[in-house]
Amino acid sequence: VGIDAMLDSLDPYTEYIPESEIEDYKLKYVSTQYGGIGASTVLIDGKLFVNEVSEGYPAYKQDIKPGDEVVKINGTAVKDKERSAISQMLRGPKSSEVTILLVRDGKEITRKIIRDEIKQPNVSYSGMVGDGVGYIKLDKFLENSGQEVKDALVAINKENPKGVVLDLRNN
Repeated sequence: VGIDAMLDSLDPYTEYIPESEIEDYKLKYVSTQYGGIGASTVLIDGKLFVNEVSEGYPAYKQDIKPGDEVVKINGTAVKDKERSAISQMLRGPKSSEVTILLVRDGKEITRKIIRDEIKQPNVSYSGMVGDGVGYIKLDKFLENSGQEVKDALVAINKENPKGVVLDLRNN
């Protein structure tokens, strides 16, 4: 009650984050880094499939491929689980191990993967997009986002653009 009363006197965007939830908060709203496998997944009809593997990251090194169906993570079936729960199962501290059971071409494959630091940039794309217009896609406002936009703008300015589009959609 005391915390809620203090927050009421502040702006409407201030939130209290309990210490027990601070790591999850940092992962979602502050840091662009986390321990993971370097693969993204998609749910189709309650089944989980790998849809993208980032070169150089642990999933790539363990020969996980787009189209592989993820059946179990650390022995827990993923069928019909929510995306947030699956994401939590794949993420963890850097250098920790996760075991994934996959199905590829009808055959079961088990991969033991050592999580590594995954870095996701705030600026997912920047460059020239025709007719002398620069384009910067800012996906999120996390740490270093200002510097990333500045670096992208400096690179675009070398091309002497007529204008620049700063795309803030869906962030």
